[in-house]
Amino acid sequence: MPGWPAMPPAPDPPPGSRLALVVATSTYTDPGLRQLRAPARDADDLAQVLADPGIGGFTVTTVIDQPAQQIRLAIEDFLIGRGTGDLLLVYLSCHGLLDAYRRLYFAATDTRKDRLGATGVEAAWVLDLLERCRARRQVLILDSCFSGAFAHGAKGEADLSLQGRFVGQGRGRVVLTASTATEYSFEGDPTEAVTPAGSVFTAALVEGLRTGAADTDRDGCVYVDDAYAYVFDQVKAAGAAQTPQRWLYEAEGRILLARSPAGPVITPAPLPESLRAGLDSPHPRIRGTTAEPATRDAPALFRTVRKSQSLSAIAFSPDSRWLALGDSAGAARLEEVTSGTEGPILQHPGPVLGLAFSQDGRWLATIDEDGTARIWDAISGKERLAVPSRGVEYVHMAFAPDGRRLATGGADGIGRIWDASYGLEQLQVSEFEEAAGRAAQVNGLSFSPDGRWLATAHTSGVAVIWDASTGQKRRTYQHTDPWVDCVSFSPDGRFLAAGGMNGRTQVVDIETGRVVLAVAHPGEESQSIMSVELSPDGRWLATSSFDTSARVWDTRDGHEHLKITHEHIVGGVVFSPDGHWLATCSVDQTCQVWQLRSGRAPHA
Repeated sequence: MPGWPAMPPAPDPPPGSRLALVVATSTYTDPGLRQLRAPARDADDLAQVLADPGIGGFTVTTVIDQPAQQIRLAIEDFLIGRGTGDLLLVYLSCHGLLDAYRRLYFAATDTRKDRLGATGVEAAWVLDLLERCRARRQVLILDSCFSGAFAHGAKGEADLSLQGRFVGQGRGRVVLTASTATEYSFEGDPTEAVTPAGSVFTAALVEGLRTGAADTDRDGCVYVDDAYAYVFDQVKAAGAAQTPQRWLYEAEGRILLARSPAGPVITPAPLPESLRAGLDSPHPRIRGTTAEPATRDAPALFRTVRKSQSLSAIAFSPDSRWLALGDSAGAARLEEVTSGTEGPILQHPGPVLGLAFSQDGRWLATIDEDGTARIWDAISGKERLAVPSRGVEYVHMAFAPDGRRLATGGADGIGRIWDASYGLEQLQVSEFEEAAGRAAQVNGLSFSPDGRWLATAHTSGVAVIWDASTGQKRRTYQHTDPWVDCVSFSPDGRFLAAGGMNGRTQVVDIETGRVVLAVAHPGEESQSIMSVELSPDGRWLATSSFDTSARVWDTRDGHEHLKITHEHIVGGVVFSPDGHWLATCSVDQTCQVWQLRSGRAPHA
């Protein structure tokens, strides 16, 4: 199976870290700025629920009651150097101020109302950092107090036009605010209690996440939209004269904010009367027939594997006994398919982007976010060899069938083949973009079953087959999509499947170059194919996509045979070598294992 493909600029990237920055300012040296009760309490409560591994799972940084320079440094440190797959959440609770030109500033402890440019944190500057940040998933939450016309127990300044101020060109940015541009954002009622009341808005958000009440559809997940809907209802129910707002900018799909502590609530659907009668029958033959799948060749869901981190890579061992899963926390785990027994856990410094077994099952190759390719003893879990990136971002790898060679490819546009025993580079292959005159990034790799050929997928929209011994180019295939994201040989080595950035997959005859099959995930463009694989008997083509689905296609006529859905991007789909299993892995932290009929591919 190819590794996690490099993504074009349009779609969202592979999953990464979940990181949160919580900034709150309650005390101010400027006598013209009212001291606030809520932010410090809000920050502590929100940080706790976001950091809870069973709820938010974020790595949280807090900045409480600091001067403007420290806040600016903290925000910049938080946003720079992030990966494209990271999920970033920034929370701000403080006074908000406007200068004479109606520019918005967030107040720090040392902010002066008459010197906002020098002592405040300008919203436009924060936006600029968000625009330049590589992370494609950004959540900005503003529960800000705006000075000016104060009301009892309120914090506010009118007419801030927040939507206009935070419009950006980045993808996947969601902005939540505690009120509209012309409303105040209320704290709780004044109290003499030792523990101060929190903001109505943030208190509702924290409560919804902590209890799971924000999981309004009871699927076990609290997405940003779920949280907003819950907070909106709670703020209105509290009688506060404010209306929480939400804006989306270039957002695709749903962003998972937290897991519900209550877990998913499953309500069984009533059985049809005819089926109930069959199950209640005293005759075993009738009961057994009733329980069979509706179609003779339909795979059955064997089990769902749930992990605490996003799953980004998947591979079967050659004997089909073990499933290797790579996650965003840097762990590659081996798990027995039928029993769920866990084998070695291979730790990496960053998310695991690709996995591949040697043909004898003794070795497992991995590649992680820093581009280092590693070879492990699959039995003991000990690292045997590391091939460092040496400044090149390797994001894809493949084991040769003989187990003696390892191929890597990545951002520099060069595919490399290494000696898997000593880590010595044997040869390089490179495809150039005709228009740009530079090497086209390698998005995927696959060895032919006999190890003679190496196929590469490129950002120039082509798939290339190379002689794996000499590096000579054998054939180039032009895909209909602008990028080719992944490639995979058929088990007999006669065909090559290539998936593109717009959801289209083509299967070509490697001798003639003729396209023998073309299928597409329906819907809008930019539904990049994350992985492709042909079944051991060549009967089925499996594809996984950014559109949260994996699909199995009939290679005879291209009809869709099976659709497997996840809650988020499906990073990998793979058939077991014996044709008995089909497995998918997803950013939603689950792996689905499907049992194919008769221990073979469905129609075999």
